Amino acid sequence: MSAPPVPPAPLEAHDSARARSLKAKIRDRVADVRRHLIALRTAMAEFGEDFDLEAFRVAYASEDPIALNQVKAVERGVD
Repeated sequence: MSAPPVPPAPLEAHDSARARSLKAKIRDRVADVRRHLIALRTAMAEFGEDFDLEAFRVAYASEDPIALNQVKAVERGVD
């Protein structure tokens, strides 16, 4: 005996073109996760092998643009 058919999601039922577009965007984003994770790990490595939180805090409060850019690279990688 087979399972009953799955009803369409509300968005698919009302706006199938938008549903397809959103699914494509999600699929693209998921496919790109590995690249972003590697970039985040690289940015975090600037703060030591085990990510020194105190070094991050110092850089966060710094006036040094290089240190601030290192912080922003980590913050952006978490978005």
